Amino acid sequence: PERVPTAAVGPPSPRILAVPLRRHTGLITAHARPGLPPMLRVGRSLCCGVATHQPVIGPSGFRVASSASLPSSLPHVRVPRRSRLLRLSRFRTTESFKGEGLRLSTGGAASLSHPSSAEMGTEKSGDVFETTLGETASASPAAASPETSALTQLVSEVAAIRTGGLPSWLETITDPVPAGWIIPPKLPEFMASTAAAAGSGMDAGVVPNPTSELGPWHVHLDIRGPPDSGYDTAPHRVRLTFTPRYPFEPPDVHVLSHCHHALVDDDKEVAGLFYHPDNCPPAHIHRAVDPTTGREVVSEVEYGLRGLLACVHLFFARPLKIPGPDDDPRLSQDRKHLMDVWARAKASNMERERIISAYVRGGAGGGPKDPALFDAVTGWLPRWMHADLVAAVHQSREEGQGEGGTDDGAGEITLSVPAAKRLCQEVAPGVYTFPLFSEEYCDALIAEVEHFQRSGLPVRRPNSMNNYGVIVNEIGLEHMMDRLQREILGAVAEALFPAQGGGALDGHHAFIVQYKQGEDLGLDMHTDDSDVTFNVCLGKEGFTGAGLSFCGVLGGAAHRKLSVVYKHVRGQCVVHLGAQRHGADDILAGERLNLIVWNHSTLYRGTDAYKWRDVPEETSPPSPECVSFTHDRDYADYKAYPPGKEALAKTAWYPPKARQVKMK
Repeated sequence: PERVPTAAVGPPSPRILAVPLRRHTGLITAHARPGLPPMLRVGRSLCCGVATHQPVIGPSGFRVASSASLPSSLPHVRVPRRSRLLRLSRFRTTESFKGEGLRLSTGGAASLSHPSSAEMGTEKSGDVFETTLGETASASPAAASPETSALTQLVSEVAAIRTGGLPSWLETITDPVPAGWIIPPKLPEFMASTAAAAGSGMDAGVVPNPTSELGPWHVHLDIRGPPDSGYDTAPHRVRLTFTPRYPFEPPDVHVLSHCHHALVDDDKEVAGLFYHPDNCPPAHIHRAVDPTTGREVVSEVEYGLRGLLACVHLFFARPLKIPGPDDDPRLSQDRKHLMDVWARAKASNMERERIISAYVRGGAGGGPKDPALFDAVTGWLPRWMHADLVAAVHQSREEGQGEGGTDDGAGEITLSVPAAKRLCQEVAPGVYTFPLFSEEYCDALIAEVEHFQRSGLPVRRPNSMNNYGVIVNEIGLEHMMDRLQREILGAVAEALFPAQGGGALDGHHAFIVQYKQGEDLGLDMHTDDSDVTFNVCLGKEGFTGAGLSFCGVLGGAAHRKLSVVYKHVRGQCVVHLGAQRHGADDILAGERLNLIVWNHSTLYRGTDAYKWRDVPEETSPPSPECVSFTHDRDYADYKAYPPGKEALAKTAWYPPKARQVKMK
């Protein structure tokens, strides 16, 4: 902090602040220009602000400057990866009002319209907004007072929306729930404890929220797009995350359910363009006179929950607006590209929903063999669970830490974290097993998958390494997998891997793999695109071979050292971090099918512990069982390449040339 200069503002030339940031290849620069908001850049990330007289606190918590031309906060602007459209700046709060997006007049309202009732697909009067924002919009709550807490405001708005009746496109909205886990602030007391928890030189990841009464809070929605939008066949699960700054700051928006959308990134977060006032307008604008210039500026903005819901609804209705002049060639190209990408994503999502609807509800191929497997309302039946797991669930209920379903399956079958920890057995460092499914469920799921594969409907294969099998989320089982994650897998993950997001799982990729002679025999050594992986053997009876060889965790000294060869047992589930190197040994006879669930935590994926891995230099040769012809540059030093796999040496990357690996 003592090395950071104070920004001098004024003509004739811009002044620049340059601050080195840990693990960034460049500098954060603040360009202060006379009469214009500053432009701040971290690498490719860009944020912008308006006049303020408050000290500035930078992304890492240090004081940057005290200047009339710098913004009151410098949020780190996340750069989504999919395309240049997703890399547009993420506009937040007053940083939104830099001139080209929201046209502010010195004495009047902003020239910006809220979504109309026709655009939202409803005729309810409560959904209609006035088109000027100088005063409160008709469907928005009264302006928040400084004494009104964010939680109080949210609870009141949710109650008002329910009282007035949910719009036709909004199926459910939950009460605000405090986040149980957070990314720890980079303060000494947090860093010391989290580093110890990590057990390595890396940050630990996520920690329990020590002040849950102060937020953040999650509100979940089940929402559909308008008719013929491509997102109207099934509801989409959306999470809004509010900070204590609400209603003066919009929530983070994540689309948790599976869908193909041009402006949702790999971590389920909507593109930064969503937050621009052309796409997410505030309900109120507060203005003040800047004493240094005498000009009227925006001092504060407020958002309302009803307006935010309408914006989320429109997110599934049409491409977002790209602000800027109509005659700008670069923006015109971006708009055309967005329309093309939107059309392709819409068609892909419509095809996905068509396949699921045709099989589950339309009877294609005879319809589901066992409809109960798809009934997410009833949920998981106790007879589908292993007897030891059912006993642990009942024990959780007796201890007052979980809910037990009745014998006919009514209610949730919820496992508590302490019971999950007692249920699991460690078979090697970081590798655990526990009983999950009964023989009845293993047989039923195998029969259902084989029935779907005979239906004539398109089959999506699990990943780039498996040529056989099916993604169960793509045949209508997504919501049952949601419940399995929420009621069973989440407790196990939290008990075993809390720092890696085990207690904050919010997404999954669930699929069946198949191994037999003449098809896939095994799988090369690899790590998973998963935070916590669950792998349960379904059978079939009589297979031999097909063990699962485990090595170490990426970033550890034993990453390429053999740890254990796990032998699959029908109905038993093996649990490990996605970063744990492992491979499927060749099957010798029979056929084996496994249900694999890659669990994701968007919270954990926002941490340095996920994004970066320190890779120590190997001091001894790796175990021959642990080298990978797909990923290892030095594979030929220890083994001969399998026939036809020699070309993979050109794209192999491990061991890395640097001491640190950026995961994404």
